[in-house]
Amino acid sequence: MQIIWTKEALADLDYHITWYLTHASIEVSQKFSKKIEESLINIQNNPYGARTSLYFSELREYVLHKYPYIISYYVNDSEIILTSIIHQKREHFNRGL
Repeated sequence: MQIIWTKEALADLDYHITWYLTHASIEVSQKFSKKIEESLINIQNNPYGARTSLYFSELREYVLHKYPYIISYYVNDSEIILTSIIHQKREHFNRGL
């Protein structure tokens, strides 16, 4: 299945990578980016494997391991549509969906 990024999801990714660059290091930012890439492969291989959102029954939430983030997305017949990458402690889960 093809992964489609919404503008919001791309903006989230940019924001979080910039945050790690500013508050941590290039190395930490690269590790975070790699974790996102690995997570997207997992989502692509098993799009229905992530938990269902409490707010929207068709929305999936993939929890990153070692990082406090959730990748939210919808699945249709041929695409996975990424809606957001949300920090679990700093942002509301139902924002921008």
